[in-house]
Amino acid sequence: MLLHWFQAEAPQGCEIAGTVGMPDQPSGLTPSIPVVGEVTVCLHAVANRRECECSGEMTTNVDYLCARCLCEIHKRLEIPFHEVLVRGTLSEAEVQADVIQVTEDEIDLDPYVRQAVYLAIPFTAVCKEDCVGLCPQCGRDRNLDPCDCQVDVLDPRLEALAALLVKNDEAE
Repeated sequence: MLLHWFQAEAPQGCEIAGTVGMPDQPSGLTPSIPVVGEVTVCLHAVANRRECECSGEMTTNVDYLCARCLCEIHKRLEIPFHEVLVRGTLSEAEVQADVIQVTEDEIDLDPYVRQAVYLAIPFTAVCKEDCVGLCPQCGRDRNLDPCDCQVDVLDPRLEALAALLVKNDEAE
């Protein structure tokens, strides 16, 4: 998807719409790698001789596994997009503002769209906020079928503290 600087210099700016494909992804779902569908992009760009502001919205479908119960999640993401492109040498303030330095009049926006999509995907996604996950003893999905397993596993690093609590209870 290309941004033509001269079109964005028009008084009303320009509209940029299209789709961006995501790089090849592994087949099948894995807990840590989401599968991202094609991204639909609708942007508006306004430019002057030195700076171009490009903003809008992107939508895509994402498939991943719940971090707690490993069920499949299919979600439609609506992602805001906002980038400032600058021609020429960047000032210190522009470097701090994280603008993009460009040299060409025709800018490929695909890498910036992909970056925004990856940043919008939750790091640890859950199917619902109150998901109780899988039982660590029997592996049963506790959302569907609660189990009677006792899961009182003590962190081995805290065993010394637990022993102190037992001694205090015996002393009383």
